[in-house]
Amino acid sequence: MRDVGARLAAAVRRLLRSLGYTLIAVGLASLVIVGLVALLTDVEADPEAAESEAAAAPVIEQTVIALIRTEDGTPGAAGLTLLASGADGSASATFIPTTTLAEVPGVGLDRIGLAQQYGGADLAAATIENAIGIQIDGTVTVDRNDLGSLLQRAGGAEIEIPSRLVARAADGTGTVAFESGTQFLNGLRLAEYWAFEQRGESELDTFPRQQRALEASLAALAEDDLVEELFSTTPRELSTRLDSAVLRTVIETAAVAARENRLAVQLLPVEPFGSTDETFGASYQIREDEVADLVATHFAGAVPDGAGDGPVAIQVLNGVGVPGIGQQVDGRLRGLDLRIVRTENARTFDFTETQIVVYDEDPELMATARQVRESLGVGTILISRQPQSVVDLTVVVGDDFLGSPAAPTDLQPGPQS
Repeated sequence: MRDVGARLAAAVRRLLRSLGYTLIAVGLASLVIVGLVALLTDVEADPEAAESEAAAAPVIEQTVIALIRTEDGTPGAAGLTLLASGADGSASATFIPTTTLAEVPGVGLDRIGLAQQYGGADLAAATIENAIGIQIDGTVTVDRNDLGSLLQRAGGAEIEIPSRLVARAADGTGTVAFESGTQFLNGLRLAEYWAFEQRGESELDTFPRQQRALEASLAALAEDDLVEELFSTTPRELSTRLDSAVLRTVIETAAVAARENRLAVQLLPVEPFGSTDETFGASYQIREDEVADLVATHFAGAVPDGAGDGPVAIQVLNGVGVPGIGQQVDGRLRGLDLRIVRTENARTFDFTETQIVVYDEDPELMATARQVRESLGVGTILISRQPQSVVDLTVVVGDDFLGSPAAPTDLQPGPQS
């Protein structure tokens, strides 16, 4: 028993020394050992307490970036992927069909991919945030040629292609683009495979290829320890305002996860909506319940602070006639637990003062209205007696929003009909 105690005391001394402390008395080690024994005894006697402590663990810190792939001749984004990494080493990739319908701030209901064409990467990110209720930390935009250049510098990757892929010309003649089997693709060919779409395929049909290309590229980065070399500064091929250290951390975390076969990859839950468009192909709508489950599983650390039963649904009405005003409003409201579900023109462009209309005097909703007013810097809160089933709050943008922020006015009764 004495030998066991001595070994434990020595182990404690080594542990504390590694943390920068020095044990100067054997008696202190004995006290630590006694404390550990008591702690283990308490845990064994009260397992519910241990479960309670585990349940109270803090949310894992998470970083989410939107990867936007563009293609010559393709309007807007040709590919959208959310790459998320956690401080615990977890990582996920979520592919978003570009023709998914969502509310584009300042534009209205449209395909998510077109947000990039209307207002660049920031508007694309805002649209995705509003659509699924998370916060995105930054965007990375790259076209196919630059992606190929980056992957070429990374040395390419080995990939398994399950079936032969054929590229067909307008007259129907075909050329084999990729043979089946496990093979090595250089960076340019890997980017080509990533973007390849056979005639008659829907965008959803291409996602297994995109997944294989992404996983192979990330795994190759981790296997050859190339992340530090390529991402010590922001690669010249990428367009982003993200801090290079943040980008490097996300890529490295995802690369290690891909190499160890634990990168969680999924497709945003959608279903076909409406008829197929000759230019854009099939359109999709989000499956709200399944998206909520996806967010809870893979983006818990990206949900805005204070989110409870769900974000407050708001509509933004343009009362001044200035294009893109909805996007400006969305930018000022970033970080609040809100979701823009509709953006339209107001009945007139003659609004001089911004109005924030609520349809229920619930204290929490009123508090949200005041947060909106504070974030916008202007606005009069109005209470409407006409109930709304679609939105909880309406922002009608007036001329005061375009000038210097005005002091918020007092609460006033709103329209009665």
